[in-house]
Amino acid sequence: MSEKRLTLTALNKEHQAQFKDQEKVILSNGSYIVIQKRFEKTKIAELLVQYVEIIDQAKKSGMELKHMLTMGEVVFHMLILKNFTNLASIPDDPQKMTIIFKQLADLDILEEIFNHFSKDELRKIEKQIHRSAALVRKESSG
Repeated sequence: MSEKRLTLTALNKEHQAQFKDQEKVILSNGSYIVIQKRFEKTKIAELLVQYVEIIDQAKKSGMELKHMLTMGEVVFHMLILKNFTNLASIPDDPQKMTIIFKQLADLDILEEIFNHFSKDELRKIEKQIHRSAALVRKESSG
């Protein structure tokens, strides 16, 4: 590998090449969605912050524990769609997310979309969740 000086222009160009690749997926109902092929670590971190903020908001609103458990799955799926597809307009409101989640699931669109994401990219999110949870446990015990 030859040496070359790192410049901001080169850095930006490399970042664009690595993370701006998208795929247009035609769904079985005839509509399409654009998904991001690779997930940036910083965007995953932002997703986790959004997740905590939304769950915290739901908790503060007095949501019952049994609803909080299902809410976690809903929020997680919706934030992946919001951050890694062209569905950036998904609202941060847990109740509205739930409605969208149910519609997508009932129409079998949710599973269809998630089947088009790279399993390795979804594992990146899972790994970051485990790392973050380990840090929280370490901080709370120490």
